[in-house]
Amino acid sequence: MNGDIKSITPYQREVKLICHELERYSHASVVEALVGALAMPKTEGQEALMRMPWTQYLLLKFSLIGVDGSEKISKERFSDLVNRLYDLQHLAVDFGVGSLEIAIRPMLLQQTWYQRAEVKLLRQIFRQSALFLSGGSGWYAKEFYRISGVSLKNFFIITFAIHFQLKVHGVTAMHVNLVSLLCYLCPGMAVQEIINYFKLIGVRLEDLPDYFKSHVLADVPASEYFQDTPLREKPVLIEGGRLLVVDDTLFLTGISELVPVLLKKKLGTLYKDKFGGDFQSYVGRLLAGLPGELFNDEAVMSLYRENRWEGMSADFILVGEREILVFECKGLEPGPIVRSTANSGVLKSHLQQDLRKGVFQVARTANLLATLPQYASYKFYGAVVTHFGFGMFDAGWVAENVDPGMFADLHSNYPDSVIGLDEILILTVDDVEEVCRGAYFNKFNIFEVFEQAVAGQLDPKSRRFFFEQVLMGRLNGVEYPPSEVLDEVNSLYGQLLEIFNRNTEFWKGDVQGLFREYEVVMRMLSASG
Repeated sequence: MNGDIKSITPYQREVKLICHELERYSHASVVEALVGALAMPKTEGQEALMRMPWTQYLLLKFSLIGVDGSEKISKERFSDLVNRLYDLQHLAVDFGVGSLEIAIRPMLLQQTWYQRAEVKLLRQIFRQSALFLSGGSGWYAKEFYRISGVSLKNFFIITFAIHFQLKVHGVTAMHVNLVSLLCYLCPGMAVQEIINYFKLIGVRLEDLPDYFKSHVLADVPASEYFQDTPLREKPVLIEGGRLLVVDDTLFLTGISELVPVLLKKKLGTLYKDKFGGDFQSYVGRLLAGLPGELFNDEAVMSLYRENRWEGMSADFILVGEREILVFECKGLEPGPIVRSTANSGVLKSHLQQDLRKGVFQVARTANLLATLPQYASYKFYGAVVTHFGFGMFDAGWVAENVDPGMFADLHSNYPDSVIGLDEILILTVDDVEEVCRGAYFNKFNIFEVFEQAVAGQLDPKSRRFFFEQVLMGRLNGVEYPPSEVLDEVNSLYGQLLEIFNRNTEFWKGDVQGLFREYEVVMRMLSASG
């Protein structure tokens, strides 16, 4: 064994030692220690982050994929192992892959995932509710029900009913009050849908080892340190007669990504093609509220036809007084590999088809537009709009760290390009919404925001990984303008009140019947298979 340890990397050696020590302890006691360590009075920001949740989840994974020991781990021992694992961070960061920025990107993506504000997570869920329930002529709802056995509308309603329980609960971990949930939701909602909901987002305690083993990576690669916890997809533990939300942040963040990730996983290109068009339309409706002249996709294609331009085009053009913004929409979500790797070759292979293409769609449209006399003197900026964030600020960053050939390709196609790669930013739809929010209340000018964002990247002290950092602090206290998301909030809230009132009235005088429903649900959730 000593010879084997000497032949592996320092990171692998330390992980193997930690895993060997974990073999002494029972899986159940490690789960219990994790929940106890994560549970704390609800606070915001730094104090909650000090729990180092990503490290605790990784320690749980190492325990569950290993031997189920006989000893009970103490809180102190669990904390010691968590701290040892946390101290391996510098070994997990691969500083030999290239620049410091690409090396630390997986770490930043991992940690910021646990720091997202509740209001942003809720808005993401409400946006998905609006997009998936109203878009596609019912296609998303039909496919989601076929996959999960839960209607899409009821999925969001159950989620918000649980969220209301979490809001009034004083601790970050919570046992779901299933009796209360059933009282509010049934019989208006079929009990089987509630069962299917928890089967979708939950995992039985006794199934945890097999579930985590299905996420094992061979050879203990350092990138595993930054990969998603499997609980990201199943943030509820089913234990006997109880349903445990391990952590309120894990629950809300995981749920905020579940629907699109599940549909993409199960439907592949069918979902990608369908969502791409609906995502583009939504972004276009956002941009229509900005000051300036907006060319939508039809107007852009009309420009191409009028001027006999050929080849790929961007989706939208926003013309200001002296600047032009060119937008290309890509309804992309980075997968676990893209989020966790610092290997430029791996990143390039995953980004080439869509993100890279989007960059050159923007570049081509900008350079063609600049040939028209009325736009020849304009300053051009661009944006590729994605669904979720990639931790890549602009196309220049991608070229420098992932795909250097982009520089040569841009120069080859447009020797005197009117737009540089560092002037094509990578925004999420959240970023677009926030820009529109600021513009609606005249807090800033979108063209100036792009100019400042590009200039800020020239100074090493102000370089950023996420566009949202550009807006940080500039929208404090600013309300949200009328929008499809707010309309969805009001609609769902009204539906919830109606459902709650109607169902609670039904159960008056039949408490025993309510508890019989509870027993049915827990019996079916506790059953194997």
